[in-house]
Amino acid sequence: MKQVMIRLLVCLVMLAAVGVTKSALAADAPVATLMQVQGQVEFSKDGATWKPLTRNKFLFAGDRVKTGADGSGKLVDQSSGQGQTLSANSEIRISAQGGEVISGSLSKPEAVAGDLVAGLSNRFADAQKYTTVRRAVKKAEDVSLKTAAMVTVSAAYPDLVWSNVGPQYSYKVTLDGKAVTVAGSKNDPIRYQVPTLTEGTHTYRVAVLEGEAVVAEEAEDSKLVWLSAKDDAAIKESLDRIKATAPGDEFALGSFLDEKGLTVAAMDAYVKYFSANPDDNDMRPLLIRAYHELKLKELRTAEAETYNKIINSK
Repeated sequence: MKQVMIRLLVCLVMLAAVGVTKSALAADAPVATLMQVQGQVEFSKDGATWKPLTRNKFLFAGDRVKTGADGSGKLVDQSSGQGQTLSANSEIRISAQGGEVISGSLSKPEAVAGDLVAGLSNRFADAQKYTTVRRAVKKAEDVSLKTAAMVTVSAAYPDLVWSNVGPQYSYKVTLDGKAVTVAGSKNDPIRYQVPTLTEGTHTYRVAVLEGEAVVAEEAEDSKLVWLSAKDDAAIKESLDRIKATAPGDEFALGSFLDEKGLTVAAMDAYVKYFSANPDDNDMRPLLIRAYHELKLKELRTAEAETYNKIINSK
């Protein structure tokens, strides 16, 4: 017994030493999404404190939703992709199996656009490991740059991004052996619109310039995948379906783009969503994950700090 207690104490000390917060304990993925919210609809995490709900909302096990006399919504199961209509004067509790009726009624499941739920559970689980904050001591003279090892772009979504290492620097983008200079900026991230390429995989590399001198550059090329016009058209069709099913939901659009590997476009949609809905902290790990995949270290750290601050204030 004494040895078990010693081991437990050592584990606790190690967790404290690396600064692990509540967020490091991976949360379960959302079970369902409530969308097409109309009239009086309220949400609660504990069944005691209720808040008005006027937008689409990801729901986790233990959450509750209730509707008033003019309230309704569509509950979409994240595993099956099926939807159920939540009627007026109803209350449901979310379990691992989906919505459970406390009072009122919830319709039988029916098919809903699969674009809304593709891959979210796996990406959400993976995203949890990027929420821990580790700030390294950075010397003023240090200049380094990392870029995404693999990024997908297209004519509809041509942006390539990387971290801004300082407004005094410019950048050289070498794409398939051809170089172009990108001016410095105060904005983070730095953006470059990739010119039209042939479908398939290409190489790129970004160097940091001070004047004409290269002061930082990765040792190996990164890869860039250019989607075809046919791929772009198919993606647009899916996005149109999502917009029709979940109008105004930037997170749903971002999640779909994320699933398709269009991480920059997904990041942009997530940023827009959290700018409008800063309280929806549960889903913030998906934005943090996008920053991580794009090697946007400072943005990832700042977003993780926001996430942890909200988590630890509860």
